[in-house]
Amino acid sequence: MKLTTVTKPIPRKSNTPCAAYSDEQLQLAYDSLIIEGKKSVTIQKEIRYRQTLSEKTDVSELPLQTMKEIQKNLSAGAKDTNQLWANALELVHKAYEITQVQRPEITMDGAWKQYEENIEFAVKVLSKFRGVDGEWRSTAITTEGEDARDTFSLESKIDGLPVVVKQKADSIDKVMQPFFDHNVTGCDIEIKHRSANHVVLYFCNTDGRTGDKVTIKKVS
Repeated sequence: MKLTTVTKPIPRKSNTPCAAYSDEQLQLAYDSLIIEGKKSVTIQKEIRYRQTLSEKTDVSELPLQTMKEIQKNLSAGAKDTNQLWANALELVHKAYEITQVQRPEITMDGAWKQYEENIEFAVKVLSKFRGVDGEWRSTAITTEGEDARDTFSLESKIDGLPVVVKQKADSIDKVMQPFFDHNVTGCDIEIKHRSANHVVLYFCNTDGRTGDKVTIKKVS
């Protein structure tokens, strides 16, 4: 796959790395902070921005009865100590599965807000029934399921918070490509230290590097 060293971005006010994330990468970044009990205003703003551009807004919102059913399953799962949840996200995903509801994409405004509410609810019930320092707080977020592809980590800082996303992909090029396909940061992206297992993407403007970067590494 051929990648251009520098992009010609669409001008936009946001110049943070997450503005160049794919929807999947942005959701994984959001999830990785949530399980640590942290939030990024910049990530939330980016999600809201994408929702305003989407035609899926609001029509995706779940009925009240469905939300009650999901939260009922969240409470039951938190109480059942035979179930060893890696983190609150795993419990939320299982509750959606049991309720036979597809988890939302970040561009689905109404359903995404409900997803955020359910994550907060899961953290609350897990803290109540398993303690605030339980093992459910200790496991990182990755893409799901049995997958023979390699695992790559994407490391950056957003709002001063270290954000680490783990993503399955066939190659490091597949992980990098969304940054060039979706680059609306107002910055150019410079590729440095590139190999099959490692690369650093630096964000640059007319004055040089902005200080923002994303480090991508093969971890398994």
